[in-house]
Amino acid sequence: MGGSMSSPVPTAANNFTCKQLADFADVIVDFSVALPAAGPQRWASLEHERVPRPPTHHPATPRLLSLGDLHGDYAKTRDALRTAGIVDANDHWAAGRSTVVQVGDQLDRGGDEIAIMLLLERLRLEALKVGGAFYAINGNHETLNVASFFRYVEDPEGFEDFQRWQGWFRFGERIKRNCGIAPVKLGRAPSNLPEKSYARYRALRPGGPLAKRFLSTQNTVMTIGSSLFVHGGILPDHLVLGFDTINDVTSAWMRGEVERMPRFLSGRNAVVWCRQFSHPNKNDCSLLESVLNQSGYSRMIMGHTIQPNGISDACRGQALRIDVGISKGCGDGESQVLEILNDTKINVITKRGIVTSFVSEKTKKAAVAGA
Repeated sequence: MGGSMSSPVPTAANNFTCKQLADFADVIVDFSVALPAAGPQRWASLEHERVPRPPTHHPATPRLLSLGDLHGDYAKTRDALRTAGIVDANDHWAAGRSTVVQVGDQLDRGGDEIAIMLLLERLRLEALKVGGAFYAINGNHETLNVASFFRYVEDPEGFEDFQRWQGWFRFGERIKRNCGIAPVKLGRAPSNLPEKSYARYRALRPGGPLAKRFLSTQNTVMTIGSSLFVHGGILPDHLVLGFDTINDVTSAWMRGEVERMPRFLSGRNAVVWCRQFSHPNKNDCSLLESVLNQSGYSRMIMGHTIQPNGISDACRGQALRIDVGISKGCGDGESQVLEILNDTKINVITKRGIVTSFVSEKTKKAAVAGA
């Protein structure tokens, strides 16, 4: 038989096979990277693009739950979620139509960061399917990492986790390239960074695969009913900017569409760094009251500053501080979750049950009006 062999003509069947291979690559990357921390799990590898960044403002919900900083500790993250019945024994959504907000700092101080981001992403999708909601917002450790400041990567696994991700990610991209799908270029790391941080930089830099997938799809400020959620705090200058602008510009920077970190994310008065309302003993209650009156909310819920005695309130219940340092890198504190029922009744949930019940400022005002 003469002549030369020609390449097979692409067909719908061939294209479908390549799509399956590409999907398999995404699944195997997530599965393999998270396996050491989370065990065998099925992640939202093929669904995550279906849910964009959520709106900034949401109406009140009958049951609202919120948990504080997680800092790279998957076991303690899972413990907190199970404590409040947010997930079941297999770490899948179990809170029905409830709404959950995690107030930032998923990154740093521990070595399970990618597994945590995968878990929070999956919960967001699972909650949506049954009429619930799960939202994580960005804290200062998310913005630090996108800006390539890695000084709080205190666990060696914090670098090794991303090196493992980089190896699997490149493996997945090779599979896709063989199907004619253009691979994602991770780019060069700056020479001033230590070599051990190169993979972390490539994943989390502005426009990096994990910054785009996870962090850019999180808000930095959110409101639900009469509650205002932020990692650090909201000051008058932030009100001038507007919450939607803060979220839009932060996300654009994380996607690599804005060259420099926005100024409102940097410095001690930044939305992710402010501590004026979360100090255990000293808080500017008059400033907080002014901010809440101007913005029309009853309370500000924040993380960032560890509360040594557990979830606490200040300023007549207008400040709720929910960072209890649960990560082993932050003191290995007791798992606690804030619960707000019908936008008024406020509880703290622990493994011992409800240990504290706050009376919200909104309830106080209603009682006075009805007297």
